[in-house]
Amino acid sequence: MAESSANSGGGLALFGLTTDGSLQHARQLPGLGWSEWWTVGPQVRSTPAAAQNAEGRMEVFAVGPDGSLGHLFETQPGHLSDWEDLGHPARGNPFVCMDQGGNLQVFATDLSGQLGRIRQVEPGGPGWSDWESYGYPVRSRPTACLNADGRLEVFAAGVDGRLGHVWEWDPGGRVGWSDWGEFSHLLRGNPVVHQNEDGRLEVFGCAGNGRLGHVWQLEAGGSAGWSNWSDFGHLIRSAPSVIRNADGRLEIFACGASGALGHVWQQDEDSDFGWSDWGDFEVAIRGNPSACHNTHGRLEVFALGLDGRIGHVWQLEPGSENGWSEWADLGASGSGGLTVCRTS
Repeated sequence: MAESSANSGGGLALFGLTTDGSLQHARQLPGLGWSEWWTVGPQVRSTPAAAQNAEGRMEVFAVGPDGSLGHLFETQPGHLSDWEDLGHPARGNPFVCMDQGGNLQVFATDLSGQLGRIRQVEPGGPGWSDWESYGYPVRSRPTACLNADGRLEVFAAGVDGRLGHVWEWDPGGRVGWSDWGEFSHLLRGNPVVHQNEDGRLEVFGCAGNGRLGHVWQLEAGGSAGWSNWSDFGHLIRSAPSVIRNADGRLEIFACGASGALGHVWQQDEDSDFGWSDWGDFEVAIRGNPSACHNTHGRLEVFALGLDGRIGHVWQLEPGSENGWSEWADLGASGSGGLTVCRTS
């Protein structure tokens, strides 16, 4: 069993890869300081994905050294289990979220490139289902979110590059899942989905022209269909990271055309007044940023700098009305994508 830090209180937990590809981890300490970095897992083949389970304990997933999905989890606050192989060969980067029943579900692609999932047998429990394939080949990391009515919906770029999705017919999926549905929008890279303040799902991505864009449900739950693709007009070099502000407004972070971390945000929580102009943080990054809100309700954004060092910026107050901090180095180098989540 690995001790991840001396902190046993709630905060943020950050996971990434060391320069040799091993899983590493640091935790936020009271007062927004950070622990030292710990190597907590083997050399893995993917960006990790992390979430809290129904008991509030972190679980972290990645494609392990043997090419199978694996994970580690908090046994108690501040302590992580050893690496456990889940036995399902996968490739690419997994995605994890919680369903309406409190079970974590992990979405990934199998060795043939088809979208599939595993799920917890009971909320917070140690047991996991067998691999369930949807039968649809995809070429991006999947992303998933709960609809306003509790049904999970999963999005990815299909083999032709077009955004597509599949959804539960009922909360919990007891009636099964839909067939694959395809939008007309060509994507470059990974999509990301988030729920608006009014319950409508909104999907963001880099379009084939290299610009940030999005599509959204016309009504919460999706029964009224989806909007046309809307282009923000901003060139981006990474997949976006989307998070909701303390006041309900969505905010998007990405590596912009200049190579700097940048963002754009809803002018109000229903986007009736549209979106802001693009704003740069004036720090060059590589790879995809990862955003989360801390225990004070302020957003924090993490990324690799061009020097390979892991760093972050954070809102000075919830909602960013008083701006953002300077870029701060977190004391470690990395070699891959980062993921951040809240801890118990």
